[in-house]
Amino acid sequence: MKKILIIDDDPEIRNLVSDFLLKENIDADSAENGTVGMELLSKNTDYDLVILDIMLPDISGTEICKKIRESSNIPIIMLTARNEDIDKILGLEIGADDYLTKPFNPRELTARIKAIFRRKELDRSHAGTNILKLKLGKKDINIKEKMMLEIDLNSRIVLAGKKEVRLTNREYQLLVHLADNKGIVISRESLLQNIWGFDFYGQSRTIDVHIKQLRKKLGDLKGIFIETIWSAGYRLNYLNE
Repeated sequence: MKKILIIDDDPEIRNLVSDFLLKENIDADSAENGTVGMELLSKNTDYDLVILDIMLPDISGTEICKKIRESSNIPIIMLTARNEDIDKILGLEIGADDYLTKPFNPRELTARIKAIFRRKELDRSHAGTNILKLKLGKKDINIKEKMMLEIDLNSRIVLAGKKEVRLTNREYQLLVHLADNKGIVISRESLLQNIWGFDFYGQSRTIDVHIKQLRKKLGDLKGIFIETIWSAGYRLNYLNE
């Protein structure tokens, strides 16, 4: 049985979500504030996902998300009471995998949780292919603008120019998908469907934020390796040996 942690100061939300998840054979622990939530996370390393409210009475959800990302890639779904893009973008930039605005339909939350679990299962099945190695760059730019990229699909370790890069789950999945389709332009809608799942009710802005973070971590500030193709999508540029 999958097990998740709900960190939210609203007991009605904790109980409602727990009841819905139990019907889907998903167990849940609850924490009424950030302090209790962090204590539970430190004592239990077997959680499969965290549902995290942004506005908590003691520690903000964004600070908790940052702390979790310092040592773990566990999937995080953030809850926000404000329907503002800046809150959603901030959550994604600090490492959240998904977000929902309150009030929300618990069925939609359950669907998103199951979509994340399905994606993790696909990652495991993909792991048998071992290591992806690519030389990133474009033929028409300076030779300095080249980089070797290695993705170990078993350990999920990513090396960019021989330096290890720590990625969130979504960033990792996005990079692997682009590497699998190297040189091919992939639309934002296709990325949403393949990475977030067909039942994800997101916006293309979600993809843009993750691409921005992925470029930053790869040192691709000019958008050379992961190129934006105007009005079409994104393409991972690579060079043949």
